[in-house]
Amino acid sequence: MKILFFIVKVVAGFIPNKALRHRLRGAFRSFANGWQARHYGKIMKGVDFVGPTNVNNKTTIGTCSTICGLTVTGDGPVEIGRNCEIAPDVLILTQNHDYDDGCMIPYGTESHEKKVVIEDFVWIGQRVTILPGARICEGAIIQAGAVVHGTIPPMAIAGGNPAKAFASRDVARFNELKAQRRYRGE
Repeated sequence: MKILFFIVKVVAGFIPNKALRHRLRGAFRSFANGWQARHYGKIMKGVDFVGPTNVNNKTTIGTCSTICGLTVTGDGPVEIGRNCEIAPDVLILTQNHDYDDGCMIPYGTESHEKKVVIEDFVWIGQRVTILPGARICEGAIIQAGAVVHGTIPPMAIAGGNPAKAFASRDVARFNELKAQRRYRGE
């Protein structure tokens, strides 16, 4: 991939328009960062990959989301809604070891997959860990470094380990912007 990026950089160097040159490099960087996700997951139109992204083949990312760096581990399904913003180094776990199957210590040979759902218009901060079975409802904001387990309610601002809602967005303003279709990235 580095060689391909070098070739694009050289070719772009021959373009006299600086803005067009930067746009070409940015488009290639987005493609390169999201190549694995596009290859394995179900990625909708308009998704922008700003950082390296690794997903499984059961991952769906909605339209006009921005992914700055995401790793999905395990074989469980992941649904990311539309117009989501995901900061760098976000980790989504979709599988747990079965520690009660009784055949070995500290855990047995079985594992359990659990679906992770991130609804529309969610903003997830840097280095957030999302555990199997978590659900982040529409419009929620997850503070950097949080560990999400269970359900985060709509419009909540949550943080900590485990992540708990400590504030709420202005619901009236959110709904007003939503009605006007004033979405970031569209």
